[in-house]
Amino acid sequence: MSYNYRVQTVNAKDFARSHCQAVYFSSTSPQQQQNLIQNYPYHSLLSLSINNSECEIGSIFCLYTQNNYTTFKVNLDALSHSKVHIDPRVLLLAKNAE
Repeated sequence: MSYNYRVQTVNAKDFARSHCQAVYFSSTSPQQQQNLIQNYPYHSLLSLSINNSECEIGSIFCLYTQNNYTTFKVNLDALSHSKVHIDPRVLLLAKNAE
């Protein structure tokens, strides 16, 4: 199985024109993430962040380190608005990690 995808850096000002299917926020604040995602004109955007430890706004998946282990939280509100389908077992992994 092969996947046809491209990884590229996109500035915030160019994000709405990027036609991305997934976005990884590394230094963008949760509020900026929220604004970019809400104003994204295309459907089904999977969003991940390493700068959003509370995971209450912004990205769907928020990665963080706890006790030298990397784990994640899921923002269910963001997930419901994204039109992205996530296997329920992944959601259970996040719940069990907390």
